[in-house]
Amino acid sequence: MAEKNPIAIANLKINGVMRGLYSDIYLLALQITTEVGVPAIKNDSKEYMLVVLSVESVEDLSGIDKPFL
Repeated sequence: MAEKNPIAIANLKINGVMRGLYSDIYLLALQITTEVGVPAIKNDSKEYMLVVLSVESVEDLSGIDKPFL
């Protein structure tokens, strides 16, 4: 596998986790209040989990101050 040049140093944090009924209620509320493509809740005996993440850019290593995703 080819080595990739790093473009940034970043901190990735897990801010919270919702599962089960709480995630179902949250997804349902998003479906009702927004027009964003939110996954549909299906009654298929699966448990859904939502993970809330944040990314903090610490240092740009590209030398061109290009934002990254």
